[in-house]
Amino acid sequence: MQNISELIALYRDCFPYLTRSEDVVRGIFRRASTKVIAIRNDDGELTAASVFGGGTVYMLAVKKEYRNRGIGSKLLSDTEALMKTSGVKRAVIGVGDDYIAPGVPTSVMPFYEEQLSASVDAGLTDEAARFFSRRGYVHSWKGCNCFDMRARPADLPRKAQANNPDGDSLSLRFAAKGDREAVCSMVRNAYQSFLEYYEDEAIYGKTPEGRAAIAETDGKIVGAVLVSLNEEAKGIGSVGCTAVLPEYRSRNIASRLVLFGTDYLWEHGMAEAFVGYTYSGLQNLYGKAGYKISAYYFMAEKEL
Repeated sequence: MQNISELIALYRDCFPYLTRSEDVVRGIFRRASTKVIAIRNDDGELTAASVFGGGTVYMLAVKKEYRNRGIGSKLLSDTEALMKTSGVKRAVIGVGDDYIAPGVPTSVMPFYEEQLSASVDAGLTDEAARFFSRRGYVHSWKGCNCFDMRARPADLPRKAQANNPDGDSLSLRFAAKGDREAVCSMVRNAYQSFLEYYEDEAIYGKTPEGRAAIAETDGKIVGAVLVSLNEEAKGIGSVGCTAVLPEYRSRNIASRLVLFGTDYLWEHGMAEAFVGYTYSGLQNLYGKAGYKISAYYFMAEKEL
């Protein structure tokens, strides 16, 4: 079995700009179904590795000083060959049953569109995306981009601008235990795919790490957002899974929920707010609240 600590060290070295819980990364590395092709130098140091399972490449990493020597190409070729031997028809870089990164991190949007403000990490380039593109991989999200977004305290308005900016009847608060059934019913009608996250009983009431913020008007719950402290690492909070009933959209409710939730992050000492693995269109929602795109993802796939 591959030394997990070595793989973690390689991950940190090659992907310092990624925001992903190290516990999640370790969990992927430890799975019985995960396979590793490792390359070492003459001193036995791990210098490159492909980590994959099924048809998904979770990580293809080569230390900077060993790049441009054909190592990455051989790792990918060997990985694809093993996949084909096991019956895999399509290789995907990034997302499988879990992910280290949703796709190939890149500084350039794979599908061109006008975006709101971007502040891409200084260490991120389009080198990896070009590497996979030259080897037959294509961006699988037709007409859409995938990206992460970030904000820091100075980037965002305060809660006062989230609550009743126009003197309307909308109120924002955190859900209590007795709200669970009504919140889940709302989410079921607003965005069914998020329901599994809102069914978690731990987010209702005064839980320190994760909570559900809700928007109400006339005694009816019309929207919600999940707010988490220390989501991917200490000092990093997140908002996400924003849902608003269709008949209440275009009223700025979602943006106000995001502001409300993000203010909670600042109040609890988070140094950064993060929205991960999101997609075209939602940059408008989070962008209005001050979030900026920090990394794009080339959602690479290839028929084998």
